[in-house]
Amino acid sequence: MSIYLCTSTATLLQGARLVACRRNCLHLSLGQLAQQCDMAIPDLEMLEKGLYVPSPSKAYALALALGIDTDTFCNWALAQVFFHPQFLLDYAEAAELAAQG
Repeated sequence: MSIYLCTSTATLLQGARLVACRRNCLHLSLGQLAQQCDMAIPDLEMLEKGLYVPSPSKAYALALALGIDTDTFCNWALAQVFFHPQFLLDYAEAAELAAQG
């Protein structure tokens, strides 16, 4: 395993742990948090497992709901797209659907 992969995976998991810990500290269920930041529960579950990165707008709403610094969290989300290009496809598909609809 390369240092690049280890570093990027560790950073992804740090963000996931931050979201999970902050949600638990605030005594929010996944459903309550999903409602507050207009996200789907499955997306939040995947985020807390380190398998999903929110779009910048979702990251902003999530940071507000969790009381996390919005700039720092949005920058983290953007950085994950560069370290994990598989997330870029999700953004591209969402943008294409939005343009069509």
